[in-house]
Amino acid sequence: MTVSGGARFDAECWSAAVVKPSNATLATSVPVYVTPAGATIDGEAREMFVKGDSLEVVFANTGTVRAEVVGEVQLRTADDSLVLTMPLENATVPAGATRHFKVGMTKIAPGSYVLYGVFDFGGAALTAAQAALTIR
Repeated sequence: MTVSGGARFDAECWSAAVVKPSNATLATSVPVYVTPAGATIDGEAREMFVKGDSLEVVFANTGTVRAEVVGEVQLRTADDSLVLTMPLENATVPAGATRHFKVGMTKIAPGSYVLYGVFDFGGAALTAAQAALTIR
């Protein structure tokens, strides 16, 4: 695929190409992305909070291209020992968008803990949110 006619792109854009073999009854849609030169991959974990019986972590894509986000919530003790890891759903977050990731809270022994919501979004470094948790 080529882009012609002096087209300029200030931000990432996408479309879909429909592919249908001449002898087939079903067609397949293939996403096509155009990423401009100088595009940036950046993001941040904005906040983390308990809502009902689940924990929510908010990720913001602060870059100029979509981010393929993989995350987890880590439960650690005050001495930084890992107690539990809860994976978050993998997701594509468009440029400039914010996504709430939810994970169900599990039964945890009474004590004081630190929660970390950690995201790998394809940038130069991971990003994380942190919150204290006390179970009585």
